[in-house]
Amino acid sequence: MPKTNSDRLGNRTPSETTAPYAIPAADSAGKLSSGWGGAASGLATLDGSSLVVQNPANATATPTASKIPIADGSGKLDGWVTVALTKYFESAEQTITSAGTLTIAHGLGGEPKLIQVWLVCKSAEGNYSVNDKTPLEINMTAGGVSIVPDSTNLNIRFSNAAIFIHDKTTGNTFNITYASWKMIFRAWA
Repeated sequence: MPKTNSDRLGNRTPSETTAPYAIPAADSAGKLSSGWGGAASGLATLDGSSLVVQNPANATATPTASKIPIADGSGKLDGWVTVALTKYFESAEQTITSAGTLTIAHGLGGEPKLIQVWLVCKSAEGNYSVNDKTPLEINMTAGGVSIVPDSTNLNIRFSNAAIFIHDKTTGNTFNITYASWKMIFRAWA
């Protein structure tokens, strides 16, 4: 059960008054009091209308400790945000072959950091409809697929054991018929 504000405050009623280590609470109009927080931090203050006013002297497009981020000349916060995965690859639908191998060039320019495998239903089975997709765990202990990525390829080995998934409706496990499914490989770097 989620905690209420009263629970978080030890059954005390939140107030607008400032106290050391107090949790700020809005008034009945949903605004913080203009006096909340004591002395201004220099980064931002509340004006007479309870609106946050940023101090432009503390805003910068260059990531700097204790500063307010502002957009650069292009209107972006790129300098403040680190985007971990910027490149994406998705294979064509691949045929599943017991104990078979595939080598698929991904073109990411480096080893993928994240890989997913998706089964695509091509002939109704296990209450899946044609073109339904479901993710498949990589390196399962029984059945499935193993992938060894490198900076150029996804090196794939299918298991010689049956691949099993859960029925879409009942949840019962069943072994897929390889001819009824294809695989899609996705990778990010």
